[in-house]
Amino acid sequence: MRILFVGRGVISTLYGWAFAKAGHEVAFLVKAGSSHELGGEVELDLLDARTENRGVPLVDHFEARCVEDTSLAADFDLVVLAARPEQMRSGAEQLAKAGRPRLGVLFFNNFWGEPSEFSNLFEPGTALWAFPLAGGAFEGKRKLVGAIQGRIQLEAGDVATAELRSEVARLFASAGIEARTPPDFRAWLWLHYVVTAAMIAEAVRLGQGAAGVIDSASRSAEAARLAREMMGVVYARGVDPKVEREESTLGRIPGFFAGLVIKAMAKRNPAVRRMMSGGGEPRFLALLPLDVLAEARRLGVPCPRLEALEGLLSSLTGRLAGGRL
Repeated sequence: MRILFVGRGVISTLYGWAFAKAGHEVAFLVKAGSSHELGGEVELDLLDARTENRGVPLVDHFEARCVEDTSLAADFDLVVLAARPEQMRSGAEQLAKAGRPRLGVLFFNNFWGEPSEFSNLFEPGTALWAFPLAGGAFEGKRKLVGAIQGRIQLEAGDVATAELRSEVARLFASAGIEARTPPDFRAWLWLHYVVTAAMIAEAVRLGQGAAGVIDSASRSAEAARLAREMMGVVYARGVDPKVEREESTLGRIPGFFAGLVIKAMAKRNPAVRRMMSGGGEPRFLALLPLDVLAEARRLGVPCPRLEALEGLLSSLTGRLAGGRL
C-alpha cells in the first residue's frame, strides 16, 4: 500500500517506520521548503512493544521521503493525518481540497471537537478516525526516542466506511498492530483527551515534564483528581458515563489509589512510561487543558482545580480559555 503521512512528527515517523518495515511505500507531506531539513535518514531508538508489553529495545534507521505538494495525495492509497490537535482543522481542510487518495483519509490523533466535523468534509465512506498508541520525543531532527504498542483504537464506522475500515485494519495488522474498536469511539476520544490534559496540567503546575508526574504517586494522584473534574465536562456533552468505563478509570477510583496505580504501571512497563513522558512543546501542550476549561465554562460545569491553573497555562500559550490574552 502507498501511504502518505501529513507532517513528520513523532506519530507519523513511528508508524511510517512500522509500515515501511512491513513492505509498504511511505512518504511524508511537509511544508514547502522543509524537505531538505526533514527528509533523509532518521535514527529510531525504540521500545518496541508490539510483541512484548515492556518493549524490546531496538535501534534502527529509516529513510524518510518527504514531498511538499498536497495534490500528490491522489497518488496514494491512504493519507494519514496525525498532526497536533490544534493543527487538525487546517490539515483536514487542506486535504479536502486536494486530490482524493484511492481509499481515503485516516484522522489519527487527539481531538476535542466533534469527529464528524472533519469526516463530513470528505465524500461518504472516505474518512475514518483512529487513535495511536505510541509516543516519544525527537532529539534534534534526526533521532527519535520513542515506543510503539501492538494495538490502536479504530472507529467502528458505518456501512459506507466498511471497505476503508477493513483496509486500514489490514494495513496495521501487516505491521503487527491490532486495530481494536471501543464501544463509543467519540466518548473514548474525549475521555482520553481529558486524561491527557490532566497529566499536562499537573506537569505544568510542577514546572516539570510528564515524567515528573508519572514517577510520583502523589503527583499522579493530583492528575487523577483533575481528570475526574474534567470528565464531568465530557458527560455534560451527552456522553453516557456507563460507556468506556476502562478509559474513565482514572477519574472514577480514589485519587490516592490512582496515583499508586500510575506510578506502579510506569515502573513495571518501560514502554508505557516512555510513551507517557514523551516530549512536546509546552505552549502547544497547554492548549489541551485550556480547551477543556473553555468547554466547561460554556456548559456551566465547575472545574475549580483546573481554573486555578488557568493563569499558568495561559502564560505558556498566550491564550485564555475561550479567548485571547
